[in-house]
Amino acid sequence: MEKLLKKRLLTVIMAVVLTISMVPSVAMAKTSTFGEAKKAATNSDIWSSITHGGITVSVSTTIEFLQIASTGAGQYAISSTMPGYFPKHFSMKIEPNAQVTGTNGAKFEYYNAPYGVVTMGDEAAVLTVTDSNGNSFSITCPKAIGGGTSGEGLYAYLPAYGQFANEGINSGGWGDGYVSGTTGRKAMVNTVAQTGLSLGSFGGYAVLKFDTPVANSSKNKYGVDFILYGNAFVGNAEPGCVQVSQDGHTWYDIAGSKHYAAETVWNASATYINPHPEDNQSVNDTDGTFMGNNSYTYNVTLPAGPGASPNPELVIINHNNWHTHSWFPLERNYFNVRKAGDLPLANLAECNAFASYANNSLNLTGTKIRFEGAGAEAYQFGYCDVHPNGSNLGTAVNPYTIAANANSGGDGIDISWAVNENGEPVYLDNISYVRVYTGVANFAGVFGETSTELCGAYVVSPENTEVGVTDATVSFDGISPDDFVSMGYATVEQISSNVRMYTVSSGGSTLPLQISVLSNPGDKVYINGKAQTQIDLNFSPTESKYAQIIVQNGNKEPNIVLVKSVW
Repeated sequence: MEKLLKKRLLTVIMAVVLTISMVPSVAMAKTSTFGEAKKAATNSDIWSSITHGGITVSVSTTIEFLQIASTGAGQYAISSTMPGYFPKHFSMKIEPNAQVTGTNGAKFEYYNAPYGVVTMGDEAAVLTVTDSNGNSFSITCPKAIGGGTSGEGLYAYLPAYGQFANEGINSGGWGDGYVSGTTGRKAMVNTVAQTGLSLGSFGGYAVLKFDTPVANSSKNKYGVDFILYGNAFVGNAEPGCVQVSQDGHTWYDIAGSKHYAAETVWNASATYINPHPEDNQSVNDTDGTFMGNNSYTYNVTLPAGPGASPNPELVIINHNNWHTHSWFPLERNYFNVRKAGDLPLANLAECNAFASYANNSLNLTGTKIRFEGAGAEAYQFGYCDVHPNGSNLGTAVNPYTIAANANSGGDGIDISWAVNENGEPVYLDNISYVRVYTGVANFAGVFGETSTELCGAYVVSPENTEVGVTDATVSFDGISPDDFVSMGYATVEQISSNVRMYTVSSGGSTLPLQISVLSNPGDKVYINGKAQTQIDLNFSPTESKYAQIIVQNGNKEPNIVLVKSVW
């Protein structure tokens, strides 16, 4: 967010008004289906279950705060363990398979039996479960309140510690997810908000939900499936990392150009303590403690990833004179219900995979990248609030071409960049949720914390025909990868038509693996986010090493190869 303050300072000094151009204007995964994703997300979950006539119905208690119980002979009811809340969508297991019909627009759909999803209509509903012999029983569900009732658009918002947290509450400022008061949440899908969201320090997030899933389409130029828009201008990038999800529970990282850098830390976490908990009932930026020029320290732990460190990182932020209210996200503004029928803006019930709050302590997790200045070239692709928006909203710009991408076009995202927590690519042929969060832990002097801003997202309109996949010729120590596999030195997994992963064993050798790419005219070649055609990949007895190879040409989809070395 320091870019806004730089503009303000330049206005005072130079008497020049600078403006940012922000002109408004499905099948599930092959190898990571909804059910498989839910299994991964709920291995430690507690399920509430009933059994009737040999059919067991279960709902998630730990993750989705639901329970099911008998209300009489052949009749059951699902309720929420959270007062004033019942979700619009929720998971349900039915074993063995059965037919389910609903009243008032409610429906159930299997994605990978026994796992499925109930989608509620606008009213309370009765689900009738019928087995293969025609025997049935009923389950009553109350009217949905919260948990997705806001529909498409802003699903959750929680800034981390920062100068715009709590600012503009009830007036649609950069620290509020509502347009004005509680009249409605800011529109951010296929549009750009004039006043977007400031995400604060590391981990502060906004989650967008698309009611129509965003396809990982083979008809999208450059492989770009959707575009994120911040408020960057040339020389003022504030990189935000990106995660995607099909169900809002299982999240995958978008492996941007710095994801495999030596200094990048996967699953980093930041802990923020409210220095003035007495401010928690403040409802706007004029209430609360005057911060003055005090400093604040937050702790970033670095537990895993290429840049893992045994020592936590301390970040010190000095408050400035432009924002004298509390910089900690206060309970009344983000953690409590502000509008009947809505969950709190933070939406912790659904965002507990990366956020938790208790006893005035906020913990946020994500991939932490190193801040390397505010130039867009330092964060080539896969991040938000790096490239200026321009005016041609919704039109993809090649993310691998700096010259065409530095001045306008927003930040295009390819769903094929998605990876799991181990840095391995996954196949997602569509997604419905996008999390954007501040990906750096950086203090920018008088301008405060480096804070990502999000103003909106556009889904890319596909071409009439497939754009094709870029050819790529890769070698390991001068030998083709397929020969490496046939000789038993490596294994290969074809993730999708344009993504594959090789796992190469050292065989006890300490010599690095030389990876080379034979490029063709017009190829854009990146290895671990840098424009290069060769790299030495080391082996380590204590951790895996990675080489992300991307080759892209013309309008085609990129050819993505991940090489993982194991001891």
